[in-house]
Amino acid sequence: MRNVLLPRSTGLLFCLRSVLSLTPDVQLYDITLGYPGVTSQGYAQDYYTLHSIFSRGHSPPLMHLHLRAIDLTTVPSLRPSPTAISRTPKELDDELTVDDRAIFQEWTRQRWVEKDELMDHFYKTGVFPAGKQGPVEIRLGLKGGDFVMLVGLPAVLWAALLAVKALYRIL
Repeated sequence: MRNVLLPRSTGLLFCLRSVLSLTPDVQLYDITLGYPGVTSQGYAQDYYTLHSIFSRGHSPPLMHLHLRAIDLTTVPSLRPSPTAISRTPKELDDELTVDDRAIFQEWTRQRWVEKDELMDHFYKTGVFPAGKQGPVEIRLGLKGGDFVMLVGLPAVLWAALLAVKALYRIL
């Protein structure tokens, strides 16, 4: 794989089994992002940082998103545990066989191979291949008020916290 990092299948398997036991009808969304101007060996976070986006107004001109829903009933080794809430992570983990882990690891690796192929296509053409519904374009942008809310609200909350701390020191 040239464009994606290796998947972390052990943690994903544990998280999906835990969530499935609590919410059996949950969906898994596979999201792959592509940024124009970022090379195949580049990292988007090196091009677009929070500082460059909010301080200098240098944000990605577009963001390409490939999204697909995966029905968890089709994922191997995902047997929800009906008693997961009352079980420890070790007990949940002990239910899995070596074969369960290997099968899930291979399934996960295949999804990452597909993501790598999506990124190859993106770097060659500048777009992801369109699905059955065709491409969908959504325009997003920050307005002046959005910036104030993103930066100002946390600053106001921080100032309020400091004021409360100072008040308690006085009392």
